[in-house]
Amino acid sequence: MAPGHYEVEVTLGSSRSTDLFRVSAGDETPEICWLYLRTKARAARSWEEYQSLQLARAAVIPENAGPFAELGHRATRDGTLAQAMDYFGRAIAVHQRNRRALARDGKFLASMPAAESLSAPVLRFRGAWCSVAHVYNTATGSPCW
Repeated sequence: MAPGHYEVEVTLGSSRSTDLFRVSAGDETPEICWLYLRTKARAARSWEEYQSLQLARAAVIPENAGPFAELGHRATRDGTLAQAMDYFGRAIAVHQRNRRALARDGKFLASMPAAESLSAPVLRFRGAWCSVAHVYNTATGSPCW
């Protein structure tokens, strides 16, 4: 099928439905590629596949912290605490780079949230509440790692 935008119509008895779809040539803009990878990541069947797709998204538009923040959240369920902390740290680093770039260009917005707001100061990791800054289990007082 040639690259382009298509509409498909399906009729079954008295029911009729149409849907739009696109056949890609592989030369999309970074924004289209980024959205495609997001859709694929949301449908990923494993943690490894999800990580791979999200890291590919991060490489397509490196100034977007979203894939790292999403990886951090997913790691709290499917990964390790070290992975969650690493991904949240990467999201914060991207956010801080963006803030510095805006300030350098004289475009800094006072309404831009602080980097720390990308991840809650406390996250729940497999039943234990862990502070992002000071990682410990509040129930036992012991480190989460």
